Amino acid sequence: MAAKVPGARAGGRGGRRIRTGGLSPAPLPPMSRELAPERRHHPDQGTEGRQPGLARGLTRAKEREHLLTSAENRWRAVFDSAPVAMVELAFDGTVIGGNPALALLVGRPLDELVGRSWSSWVHAEDRSPFGERVASRASGDTGPGRGLEVRIVRPDGSERRTSARGSLVNLPDAGTQHVLVHLSDVTAEHARRQASEEAQARFTALVAHGTDVIATLDRAQALTYASPAYRAVYGVAPEEHLGRPLPDTFHPEDRDKVRDILRAMVAELGAVKTFMARAVRPDGTVRWMEVTVSNRLDDPAIQGLVCNGRDVTDRVRDAERLAQQALHDTLTGLANRVLFLDRLEGAVRRQGDRGYAVFFVDLDRFKAVNDTLGHGVGDELLVAVARRLEGVVRPGDTVARLGGDEFVLLAMHVRGEQAAVGIAERIRTAVGQPVMLRGHEVAVSCSIGVAMGAPQSPELLVERADIALYQAKERGRDRYAVFNPTMAVPARRWEPN
Repeated sequence: MAAKVPGARAGGRGGRRIRTGGLSPAPLPPMSRELAPERRHHPDQGTEGRQPGLARGLTRAKEREHLLTSAENRWRAVFDSAPVAMVELAFDGTVIGGNPALALLVGRPLDELVGRSWSSWVHAEDRSPFGERVASRASGDTGPGRGLEVRIVRPDGSERRTSARGSLVNLPDAGTQHVLVHLSDVTAEHARRQASEEAQARFTALVAHGTDVIATLDRAQALTYASPAYRAVYGVAPEEHLGRPLPDTFHPEDRDKVRDILRAMVAELGAVKTFMARAVRPDGTVRWMEVTVSNRLDDPAIQGLVCNGRDVTDRVRDAERLAQQALHDTLTGLANRVLFLDRLEGAVRRQGDRGYAVFFVDLDRFKAVNDTLGHGVGDELLVAVARRLEGVVRPGDTVARLGGDEFVLLAMHVRGEQAAVGIAERIRTAVGQPVMLRGHEVAVSCSIGVAMGAPQSPELLVERADIALYQAKERGRDRYAVFNPTMAVPARRWEPN
């Protein structure tokens, strides 16, 4: 309920009043004051002298009445056709009048509003601030102020958001003052603003709690913003890296690549590029990042490059593990048949028919170890042999396990048969050393077949090494043999696929 202003009058005296479709009565001034100069009688004047003056006064009064009526009609037309709801309130909160837009806004006909308090259609939570605003205007406060948000409650329970502005209406001739309130419907604008605020809140929450890093860079590739997820990747607060060139945060081997990519991005508005690079934390650990960069230098809100970084370390490691499993023996970690043949084929292409040798190694009486000590000890023995074979070869050589107790080695830069024989001796000695496995000292020997040069295919070279291995076993095991074309070909043992 609006507060009443002490000393203010809800009505006036001394004039005629005209109601204008819900507006406050508009007083007309007493005619006696306007006509008094024409009605004065001088003793020297006769009756004939008084009649023309009276006629002229009546004419002027009618003209004034006509002007007032015309002005009232124009104002009423403007008032009734105004798209903004307007309501005229007495100081006690009673609705004196309103326009059709008010009835449309409130959802009630005007005759249900006039003569009643405005509090019946204003939301309960908004009545106090609205009443204070009305009282402020009634007390003579003419400051512009900002629109007061007021919720209008319609008969069906729905609400309309409005922006209310009030002004004091003075009617001096009638001695009356009322408050005229404009109610602008801002429901749609409020809904849009609320949706925007909710979207902004969701975005802020996503950025704050998301696992992906969102960052912006200036033209010089310096970091200007980074989301909280930056700490999880780099191990430092984002603020510590602001102003630092982004490439400097990556692995030294990746920095030039990142610089080149960002430099190209700056030169092309709207460009988008995705790359992989390794982020380095202060403790030296490395995280693989998949970074998508987009050029938003022409966006006034950003004016820079936007980077979305995702930690893909687990994915990279999974891929490496799958590649390892596809190309390596699961028990020993050595290269498998596929990888070995690939590297042998590469050696054939690079070095022709010279400079490399293949060694086919088979453990002697390995079955006896499995039968007496169990397959667990047998597997541990295979792993121990794998490590010893790796100790024999040089960088660039390849050790592979073909299956069971069979191993094969590719040695590069072997100059002649004597050099190959020296490698075979080192293999035999390394494998023959006893090893402690689960409390048992286990010792095995091996037989070795050696093949050199490049026949028509890599597979054929391995087959020749297998033929030489067979000859070594025939001669008593724990020895090596170098292939030559006169060797007898045994029943096929080597299966390339």
